[in-house]
Amino acid sequence: MLEPGETRVGPTRLALERRDGGRIDIVFHHQALFGGVRDPLVLAIDGAALTLAPEQWATGEPGLPNVIAAFHILDPALAETLLARMKAGRRLTLRHDAGEAQFSLRGVTAALAAIEAQAAGVTP
Repeated sequence: MLEPGETRVGPTRLALERRDGGRIDIVFHHQALFGGVRDPLVLAIDGAALTLAPEQWATGEPGLPNVIAAFHILDPALAETLLARMKAGRRLTLRHDAGEAQFSLRGVTAALAAIEAQAAGVTP
C-alpha cells in the first residue's frame, strides 16, 4: 500500500498520461533498465511482437529525460496503434537486453475512459 505522496508501485509500471491536445503518452518503467535503456526494445501484445525503432522511443518520461529505468513512446502514430492494441489485448510483454516485464492490460479501456472523462470535467 502506498503512503500519501508515494508513487513507487513496484519493479514495473505502465503509465498512460493525457497531455494537452488529447495525446496519450505511454511510459514504461522497469527496474531492470536501471543501467540504461538500450536497443532492442520489443513490445509483445498477446504474443504479437513489435521491435521499436530508435526514433520511436526516448529515455525517461515525456519532458523528463533524466528519469532512470524508464522510456516513453515518441511516435504519435505508434502510440495510437499501441493504445488500440492494448485496449483489445490481455497482456503486454516488454523485452530488452536486461530482461523482460509483464503488464496486464485488464482495465486499459476503463482507465482511458476515466482519463477522458476527467479531461472533459465529467465524473465517470
